[in-house]
Amino acid sequence: MLTFERKDMDLSLNDALQGAQIAFDKGDLQRAQEFIQNVLNVEPDHRDALHLLALTNYRLGSLDKALALIQECLRTHPDFAIGFNSLAVIFRDLGQLEPSANACLQALKLSGDYAEAYYNLGNAKLLQGFLTQAKGAFLSALQIRGDYGLAHLNLGIVYQQLGEIEQAIRSFETASKLMPGDSRVYLNMGNAFSTIGKNEEAESSYKKGLEITPEDPNLHYHLALCRKHTQNDEILERAKKGFHKNSNSDEEKILLGFALGMAHEDLKDYEQSFHYYSAANRLQNSLNPFEIKNLKIFLENIRKVFSDWLPSQVEISGEEPIPVFIVGMPRSGTTLVEQILSSHQNLGARGELDMLARIIYQTCQVNPDGFPFALKGFSQDVFEAMREQYLKVLCALEGSYTHFTDKMPHNFLFLGIIRSLFPRAKIIHCRRDPLDLCLSCFKHHFTEKHTYAYSLRDLGLYYRFYEKVMEFWEEIIGSDLIFSVDYEELVFDQEAVTRELLDFCGLEFQDACLSFFENLRPVHTASMNQVRQPIYNSSVAAWKNFEPWIGELKETLKEEI
Repeated sequence: MLTFERKDMDLSLNDALQGAQIAFDKGDLQRAQEFIQNVLNVEPDHRDALHLLALTNYRLGSLDKALALIQECLRTHPDFAIGFNSLAVIFRDLGQLEPSANACLQALKLSGDYAEAYYNLGNAKLLQGFLTQAKGAFLSALQIRGDYGLAHLNLGIVYQQLGEIEQAIRSFETASKLMPGDSRVYLNMGNAFSTIGKNEEAESSYKKGLEITPEDPNLHYHLALCRKHTQNDEILERAKKGFHKNSNSDEEKILLGFALGMAHEDLKDYEQSFHYYSAANRLQNSLNPFEIKNLKIFLENIRKVFSDWLPSQVEISGEEPIPVFIVGMPRSGTTLVEQILSSHQNLGARGELDMLARIIYQTCQVNPDGFPFALKGFSQDVFEAMREQYLKVLCALEGSYTHFTDKMPHNFLFLGIIRSLFPRAKIIHCRRDPLDLCLSCFKHHFTEKHTYAYSLRDLGLYYRFYEKVMEFWEEIIGSDLIFSVDYEELVFDQEAVTRELLDFCGLEFQDACLSFFENLRPVHTASMNQVRQPIYNSSVAAWKNFEPWIGELKETLKEEI
């Protein structure tokens, strides 16, 4: 280990720091720590040594230690802008987004033309969901440094989430010129093309990404979503190789498993397809197991609260847009129904908003019993505030619309409170054959919010729970206030069902609603490709292709919960 004499101290410190930086850049983090420790033995508050030691621990994955070190550095060096920017990155990776944003602002207060601090501020705001603020931060970074490829990339992601797809694609194209060897650019560009139905362009983007990282799980997964496999090609073989590669993480194997399931289904090799879907779901289930007891408790609680009580309906003053809630199980046709309705000139589509559930649960946190028991103690003012908070988000679209859709399927959990907060709201319940629906969920890569989708038995139990909840709401608020749409009826008699839908919503019939597939609005759900085509019925009774392997699902659907 390197040691110092008192003479030539400054030169020795600089040499040691330089050695530490070289070792850090080469990835020799242990050697870097040895150099840094020698500096700190002589000068414990050395700014750059503490900073580099924090970054070394960050790279080693020791985030808590990295945080303590950078905070120690900033206590003795409060004017260190670079240190605050590093603090922001550590806070971000710890999931502390507001402190991350505040650290960026402090860095910018110390150094107003700090592009990296604006970039990290944009990242924090993007992760918080504050898209307009994120956009402003990324644009500020680019005003300082126009060739900042990562800022162009993440600005594109913001544009995509704002629904400004053409702007997003332009940002991704700029990023691709600045970072031609970064496959993330082509992944996001492909996703942008997919949301507006440009599948050929999306496929080309994903393939460009695979030329850079041939076994990238995200690229394989999204490529499988946007194209039909017609043969067992090289791309499919690379996905198989990646799936069986021991060094790949479970998360990577999950994506590859779903990609392979889709590919073999395209090839009509249903046994292999089911094998890969099952393998991917087993991995998901091991990471995020499902608990049916929580659903039983939820069902008991809403029965206790709403069986003999509903909140007073909020009074409506003046003319305001009408919310249209499209609910049901995922994969029940909610995206198709929204696409049909959004083709009407007076209706704005908002996609899947998680805002209502968030408002309800956050408001109910004031009571330790939470939702739904807290509702009984609320004044009318609280309900009105909840309503206004939600409408502010729902109606945040340009245009003079009379109706707005929210197609978050799981809003079926909250129909009692929806009826009270929004007396004029239209509730559309999408239904589908339970075998088709549950198998479709099983074949889709859901996030941790849908842990019930990771096994056929859990899916059957969740479907029975959903049926019980909907039966309860129809009894309490009246089945005449809920318009039920059967997917099978819609695909076999499109015009008749479309007319009934529009009539229920109080909208006049428009031919554009029958040509919904020509509507190029961005669609971000798993059904983005299906709604770009005229209605087809090949998804009806599609479960029969997998009949030899779904006996457990059939039996579970007969059970009581």
